[in-house]
Amino acid sequence: MSKEERRKHVRVPYYHTLQYKPQGITNLPEKFLRNADILDISSGGIRIRTISLETNFEVGSILFLNLPMPKMPVTIPTLGKVKWIKLEGVKTRHVGIEFILSA
Repeated sequence: MSKEERRKHVRVPYYHTLQYKPQGITNLPEKFLRNADILDISSGGIRIRTISLETNFEVGSILFLNLPMPKMPVTIPTLGKVKWIKLEGVKTRHVGIEFILSA
């Protein structure tokens, strides 16, 4: 079974800057949020690209995300769980993040 067949949600390109921080770090001022590029999105999560020197999390980590809305000057705060990390080149990482939904 290919990766595409295993996906629960269809991915679509979604190119925006995202701010995030590891959830375990409390009371971190906004100026310390990390930046990443969103590459695609689905109803289940996102794939981001970040510089590995800035990446201080691993698979299973919970991240606080400020998800930008297209054509709107607002972000939606949400949580995500790191599902996979792939190194691309020397410094760049692609990271798959699953949205954590709360009832």
